[in-house]
Amino acid sequence: AVAKDIYDKYEDEIGQEITNLGNTALHVAAQANCIDFVKELLKMMSTEDLAKKNKIGCTAFFYAAGSGMVEIVEEAMKGNKDIAMVPGGDGTLPIVRAAALGQRQTVVLLYEKTKGSLTDDECIELLVKLIETDLYAVALRLLKDRPQLATKRDRNEETALHVLARKNLTSSNQNPCGVENVVPKKLAEAINTGGLTPTALFSEKHKELKRKGETWMKDTASSCMIVATLIATIVFAAAITVPGGNKEDTGLPFFRQKASFKIFAVSNVISLVASSVSIVNFLSIVAPRYAEEDFLHLLPRKLLVGFATLFVAIAAMMVVFSATSYIVFKDGSLWIAILAIVISSIPVILFVKQHFLFFYDVLRSTYASHYLIRK
Repeated sequence: AVAKDIYDKYEDEIGQEITNLGNTALHVAAQANCIDFVKELLKMMSTEDLAKKNKIGCTAFFYAAGSGMVEIVEEAMKGNKDIAMVPGGDGTLPIVRAAALGQRQTVVLLYEKTKGSLTDDECIELLVKLIETDLYAVALRLLKDRPQLATKRDRNEETALHVLARKNLTSSNQNPCGVENVVPKKLAEAINTGGLTPTALFSEKHKELKRKGETWMKDTASSCMIVATLIATIVFAAAITVPGGNKEDTGLPFFRQKASFKIFAVSNVISLVASSVSIVNFLSIVAPRYAEEDFLHLLPRKLLVGFATLFVAIAAMMVVFSATSYIVFKDGSLWIAILAIVISSIPVILFVKQHFLFFYDVLRSTYASHYLIRK
């Protein structure tokens, strides 16, 4: 409020330097994210004041773009639409600065306003920053608007695939699949200054990630295989020693005509088959060594099948237990059978609660994201 009162009184001084670095009030306010004060300053400043640089060659607009101040960026461009193309002291455009700092909304806004003015060299610099900061949706849009960028190299003689190959994908919350689909196949074998293709560069940068992924996958599969084996053992034993026993003369179960016994028999078969499939599936994960491409589709699919069949096996086993409890206790102690049925549902609920998000993430990354990119 005090600063505003001063500039209301001395309007001619509003564009003057107030720091040793040559910053004006607008520079300082933009760096401090003082949106309301910046708006007031913009109303009083001329076009020349908006484009004024400090001693290191940066405008206040450059700082606002880097800070993600979308409102200020919009307001400033109303007063001087060309200011978005004024670079900072190192020659970096405001849109590239915003991309380097992960300011998605600002990048989208500036791209809409400047896409007709950007050169290919500026666009490849922007594309590199977008990939480096996980702004893949904007990167794809840029590549679709300018397909020639797919074959263009940056200052390090690297293509978009090289930049993507350098990424630590474990830290990314978005799916980068699709960037490589825009690049011509011959560029997949392009060599950078280090003599590496994108594939070779990816392998070099992600050796440790591959090792950790392989270890985690095998440990998970081994643990689940033990559970599936226990379930198979239990339900196989239940099939031999049926509830109520067998008739001595025929060997047939006493309760074979009862609906509860039929539920027991069908659930027992389902649990035995599902657990067996799960064991075989997890065994196929544990036994072999993996190539990098196996982590994209093959292994996630095996993991999904393994978890799905394991869930079916657990659920069917609980139905077997419930049916057995009902057959044994339905006459005279029905409440025990009901209690057993209620309690037996707890393991199934816990399994779903603890593994649903994991199952969903694997399913989405394996199928949904790939489908959406193709669409």
